[in-house]
Amino acid sequence: SITSPADGATFPTPATIQIAASASDRNGTVTHVEFYAGKELLFTDTATPWTVTWKNMPPGAYSLTAVAVDEMGAKAASDPVNITVGAAANRPPIAAMANPPDGATYVAPAGIVVSATASATNGTIAMVEFYASNQLIGSDATAPYAVTWDNVLPGTYTLTAIARDNNGVTGISAVVTITVREPVPAPSPF
Repeated sequence: SITSPADGATFPTPATIQIAASASDRNGTVTHVEFYAGKELLFTDTATPWTVTWKNMPPGAYSLTAVAVDEMGAKAASDPVNITVGAAANRPPIAAMANPPDGATYVAPAGIVVSATASATNGTIAMVEFYASNQLIGSDATAPYAVTWDNVLPGTYTLTAIARDNNGVTGISAVVTITVREPVPAPSPF
């Protein structure tokens, strides 16, 4: 019988899985175990534990069986184990604000360098977009990811960065809140 993987298991591509079987013979000795995907012989294992590794499995549905063979050439097949190898899920990229720090205060009209770090879990970063209170203030396609936000008027702003990978999947940073104050008037010379 196949002991691993479990029937109904799903793997992302490219998959590398270990296929394990148990085999015994009541009136002889198991000399080897053959591992099949459908009718195709994948591997032959000649020693216990009856375990093989299938690397870089392409996407698809597979019916795995193990066939035990004894010293007389007698064979017995396991029940099939059905598995699926699917396309790798594209996880969102990770974005984190680097500048300004949360709670920073500026004086209007402010020029603020807004920057972020970004990494893709599968793929590459295509673009990082920067938003102030949900309004796009700029984007950068090259690390280090940064834009200069000029002539910022007084107010409180929430800043975020959205990283977009080469597959179009996005990840958003945590929010940073900043304050831009009115300039303090110069004291009167009189």
